[in-house]
Amino acid sequence: MQIFNAIWTVLHVPVINVPGFVGETGMPVGLSLVTGRFRDRHLFKVAREVGAVFEKEGGFHSNIL
Repeated sequence: MQIFNAIWTVLHVPVINVPGFVGETGMPVGLSLVTGRFRDRHLFKVAREVGAVFEKEGGFHSNIL
């Protein structure tokens, strides 16, 4: 996933990957969320909510506590 985040790192903006669905091979399929500079906390809040929806509806269950 690092290659997908490279552009955001170069631009110095926060990015987070949220797994949400399970593909045909059992691997997680997700979404990269990006926001403006210095909006890290907001991104974490949004990612938490998106992750909760994905976990409820998408079939992917996180092992992270």
